[in-house]
Amino acid sequence: MAEPQESQVEVFLNRTMKVTAWVTSALIILMMLLVVSEVFQRYVLNAPSKWISDFVTEYLLIYVALLPAAWILLVGGHVNVELIVSRLRPKHRHNMSIATNILGLIYSIVLTWQGWLWVWRELTHGTTFATTARLPVWPAVGVIFIGGVFLCLAFITRIAGELRLHNGGKL
Repeated sequence: MAEPQESQVEVFLNRTMKVTAWVTSALIILMMLLVVSEVFQRYVLNAPSKWISDFVTEYLLIYVALLPAAWILLVGGHVNVELIVSRLRPKHRHNMSIATNILGLIYSIVLTWQGWLWVWRELTHGTTFATTARLPVWPAVGVIFIGGVFLCLAFITRIAGELRLHNGGKL
């Protein structure tokens, strides 16, 4: 039996997730360069910046954690309890996969909704971090909403794939 074709949504999501992986890699390199620059400025030039450490800790660390989450899910890189899953029959493994993906989708929906509420609150109030740079909060928490949307799409894609597998009778 032939492998089921990926839908256009799945193709788009896979391409988008690859882009987020590359963006995350670039952000990690940027973080490294900014930290090296800060160390140089602080200890060699005796002129520390007022924004680099704030920018790295308040923005980039959050982006590096949340942007690639959906990509990691799609490539099967999230934590899995192999000790239990590997002992299950294929049908039970399949059912467990569907159930955990549905639970992950529910969590992602809540994360996305709460992320949106947080972004909107910070944006409308003009809240800034209480640091020397006074960076706005909403771009930092905005990635929670963005990452949540990507996670929702990734879980929907996984559930659709599991259902196609189930309907294809390959279990």
